[in-house]
Amino acid sequence: MPQSSLPGVKILRPKLASGERATYYYHRATGRRLPADPNSTSFKVVLESLNRQVEADKAPPVVVPTIRTLIRDYWASPD
Repeated sequence: MPQSSLPGVKILRPKLASGERATYYYHRATGRRLPADPNSTSFKVVLESLNRQVEADKAPPVVVPTIRTLIRDYWASPD
């Protein structure tokens, strides 16, 4: 069984009831199914958007100071 030449893509080839083999592509990090043809533009667009989504999820959250944090920092300051 050939390995995936696309990093981050899992290929499944289950045997169907008719005896044929179907090929399904899944994004490894999210588990979402990708379009059927890996050479198509839609496959590459979906794969890139899922990769961007995973990178965005890894980014640290933006901390927005609230009034409470500002007051707490003020009271905690030595001056």
